[in-house]
Amino acid sequence: MATMQQSNQSTHYFFAGLKLIFQPGMRRFVFIPLTLNIILFSVMIYYSIGFIDSQISNFIAWLPEFLSFLSWLIWPIALILMCLLVFFSFSLIANFIAAPFNGFLSEAVEKHTRQQQGLPVSETPLDWKELSLLIPRTLSRELRKLGYIVPRWLLLVILTFVPVINFIAPIVWLIWGAWMMAVQYADFPADNNKVPFPALLNKLKQRKSMTYSFGGLVYLMTLIPFVNLLVIPAAVAGGTILWVNEKLYEQ
Repeated sequence: MATMQQSNQSTHYFFAGLKLIFQPGMRRFVFIPLTLNIILFSVMIYYSIGFIDSQISNFIAWLPEFLSFLSWLIWPIALILMCLLVFFSFSLIANFIAAPFNGFLSEAVEKHTRQQQGLPVSETPLDWKELSLLIPRTLSRELRKLGYIVPRWLLLVILTFVPVINFIAPIVWLIWGAWMMAVQYADFPADNNKVPFPALLNKLKQRKSMTYSFGGLVYLMTLIPFVNLLVIPAAVAGGTILWVNEKLYEQ
């Protein structure tokens, strides 16, 4: 019962974050990265469709005439693969581009949440000068996360094509996706509080129910076209609320 309540509470953090980013004082940290992400997503979709269309057309033209009936099967498979690749790539690239803004948003959300709970807050003002100082640190942290995520993602891609193992690949992808999203968005408040990345991983491993329920919901939301544009700021805010409420800042 306690585990189920914890899972429900963890999924609530995402929707609490989604609600919070539209409040005055928060929207300014969302507008610029959201605009950049819309442009990025549109460009990726445009060029991906063109690339897939040309490649499939060339492949179908290469097929012998008696196999031309396979064209109806090739298109949906290619479309699914394109969506998975685009959405995963979009998540990685968009998070990297928006990292300084996400770090700033996380800091604003943490201050807001701490004030509501009567906890001590930092007196450092949130201004553009502070943002400029935040950029090198947050980008360095994003590179650290990419170094953790990408090799494991490549291993999963390889295992997906291994006979027998590929039968459980969808389940493994879901579990890994949930873990990856929890790590991605709980890391912004961790970085702001100068908690080392390995220490964050240990904190999340000690709270598996919370970690996988929050990350799982975020992962599923990222698969919904256009909705995923709002997932990043909502997940940053939700992950920060989780950070404070679950007292992940404690040793």
